[in-house]
Amino acid sequence: MTRWFIYCSVVVLLAVAGGCSSGKQAVTAGQERAAAVGRDSGEAVALPADTGQIRPYEPISPQAYWLYVEGIIREEVGRLDSAALFYRYAWQYFPESYEIGYSLARVLYRLGEPKLTIDVADRTFPKTAELWELAAAAYYELRNNDSVMIAYHHVVQLDPNNATAFNFLAGTYRLRGQLDSAAWAYSNLARLVPENFRPLQELGRIEQQRGRPESAREAYLRSVALDSSRANVPSMAGLGEIYGELGQPDTARYYYLKALQADPSNELVHMLLVSHYIEQDSLPAALTYSERLAQLAPDNTYAKRRLGLLYLDLDSLAQADSVFTALIESGDRTWFNYSYLGEIDLRDEQYASAVENFTNAAERNDTIPGIWLNLGLAYRKLDRTDDAVVTYRRGLESIKDPKARSALFFALAVAYEQSNQVDPATAAFEALLKVDPDNAQALNYLGYMLADRSLRLDYARDLIARAVAQEPRNAAYLDSYGWVYYRLGDYDRAVEYLSQAVTLGSDPIIFDHLGDAYHAAGDRESARQWWQRALELQPENEAIREKLSR
Repeated sequence: MTRWFIYCSVVVLLAVAGGCSSGKQAVTAGQERAAAVGRDSGEAVALPADTGQIRPYEPISPQAYWLYVEGIIREEVGRLDSAALFYRYAWQYFPESYEIGYSLARVLYRLGEPKLTIDVADRTFPKTAELWELAAAAYYELRNNDSVMIAYHHVVQLDPNNATAFNFLAGTYRLRGQLDSAAWAYSNLARLVPENFRPLQELGRIEQQRGRPESAREAYLRSVALDSSRANVPSMAGLGEIYGELGQPDTARYYYLKALQADPSNELVHMLLVSHYIEQDSLPAALTYSERLAQLAPDNTYAKRRLGLLYLDLDSLAQADSVFTALIESGDRTWFNYSYLGEIDLRDEQYASAVENFTNAAERNDTIPGIWLNLGLAYRKLDRTDDAVVTYRRGLESIKDPKARSALFFALAVAYEQSNQVDPATAAFEALLKVDPDNAQALNYLGYMLADRSLRLDYARDLIARAVAQEPRNAAYLDSYGWVYYRLGDYDRAVEYLSQAVTLGSDPIIFDHLGDAYHAAGDRESARQWWQRALELQPENEAIREKLSR
């Protein structure tokens, strides 16, 4: 830069400072700053960034003024190092000057000196919105997000219309999971940029997370009204979720389909539609979107697993098998896939294969009760009771949840009973009832097992009575209660409870029991009537046929 240019610039600045310039003369930002510093005290000027604060003009010593002017000249021509030096000299003469302090901090920031910027900003007064915003930028360069947040909070206190500050606060609060504060920041951001749909989109998401569906719906609706293109699919999908939660499935489906129309290849929307149709018990429709999702996302193992489960639920066992087998062959050897293959085998009565798959599942995760229960069932179907017993006991060693342990104890007891091991079965049932004394199913099973074998009949009656007290209209429990009275020789009570049972269920065993009770009570005609009804349901039952032939 030539000396002549510098000289001319100084003359212009002096003219502005002295009030000699024409009202129509254009001045630079630097000239305005120099004028503000050079005016006599007693007048007032609005602070930068339209904060609404008023401060007096700053009186200044000639030395500080000339040094400040030199700093302006050098800053405007890009000589930032030199500008910083002159601003610093000026500040030494006049450390009370906001204009000089702010100018020095700003140049230091432009020079890539965030620590020095913060040091100067800390010593500059008054604290204006633009000064806090500069400090926030410097703290951001230092990756000091807590200080950035503090600085931007000062900014919005002084300047409630600062979109930059609200944008940073909103995003940071959201990342930190501080949802109340994030909602406040996004609400303000939506106010400041009413033509932009994205703050409303984010506000809707946050309100959903806060459990405020009505507020979320309002934000999403305003967002979709501004933009219903592919860019705003999250708002449409969010509306679908909210209307689903509010029990309005038709409206939910409308917004899901609207989102899919805007972005036909959107995986998330396909997943939401699959879940929507499953909740509505429309499995064929769910399958349609699940198949499309599997095509759109061939590497999405979750989508493939969901597809396999839908095939399983729809009894399309071959397709389900192919999905889970393909997942395992591709390297996804998680317990889920082996367990589902085992369930398919059970339905197909391929019990040896079921044993293999459930064993693989148990090796990968021994904390899932269903794996042990199903593995034991597969062994029982193969008449391998000893292996079933070992399986249930291994499950009990691995499972800590009381409810799951009750299910395993029950299965263990049944396995013993079905192999006619009454004492171990009784011990298993009693172990279950020790930790779960109101388990009606166990009370009834143990009571009936003993009654049917004419063992400990008073104890059996008391057990069944406790089950009936819980479920007085349970046909199976009433049958057991009638049968224990039959074994006790109280045939009138046996007929009473068995007659109640037959009104609640059509079971050949109950009909047979009632026939036996009537026969023992001396009513042969009623006995034959109920035995005949039992035989109609079990024509292969030779024992009933023999009773009728008497």
